[in-house]
Amino acid sequence: LLRVKTPLPCVKAVCRLKPVGIMPLANRISAVCLLLGLAATLSVCAQTVTQIIPLTTGWNTIWVEVEPTNNAVSSVFANLPVESVWPYSDKLAPVEFIQNLSEEPWNDPGWRRWFPADSPHAILTTLFAVNAGKAYLVKMTNAASLTSTGRPGLKPVSWVPDALNLRGFQVTLGSRPTFASFFAASGAHAGQPAYRLDSASGVWTQVTPTVDRLRSGEAYWVYGQGASTYPGPLKIK
Repeated sequence: LLRVKTPLPCVKAVCRLKPVGIMPLANRISAVCLLLGLAATLSVCAQTVTQIIPLTTGWNTIWVEVEPTNNAVSSVFANLPVESVWPYSDKLAPVEFIQNLSEEPWNDPGWRRWFPADSPHAILTTLFAVNAGKAYLVKMTNAASLTSTGRPGLKPVSWVPDALNLRGFQVTLGSRPTFASFFAASGAHAGQPAYRLDSASGVWTQVTPTVDRLRSGEAYWVYGQGASTYPGPLKIK
């Protein structure tokens, strides 16, 4: 359960930007927050926030929740032991499910990539910016933490229907829900398969919904049955 703690004046400002018709204020707040998929840990009116994502040696799947102040890939991953970064570029089509990441997805034109300037593959770079509300595959040569500062990403949630979607979810650091409880309220996702990456082996493994828990800043393959705009369970307080 996510709790959005937002001062009322800030909520009014959001409502003016995203009018939802004539309805009681409490309903307007709920509708706007559901539309935007606000994170419990991010203040809507904050000028900047900081997201810290721990990265392990090998492959990682990250979900960026803030729009970096300087979103150049070389700036976001500056001074980190990064070997490569891979996002999927086509939002309208299903992302190809890569079961094993023992090799980079070179042959799929939908995957863009970034390599450090001193990499022998740097000339093949096709990714130049990191944006909020996107999942990235990140290959590390050593463990480190990614610290990103910027404005909260408040983009509407969109799912590709009848397909596996590569995405993360805004969850509070102190309350990690199970996959089953997080998706219980969504007919499009409840009971559907989800996969988590094993960084050491580079292999995606299916989660046990009632046991495995979501982590902030991590991305997963999650199946969506039919159309959905589900951002996750929210509660306004």
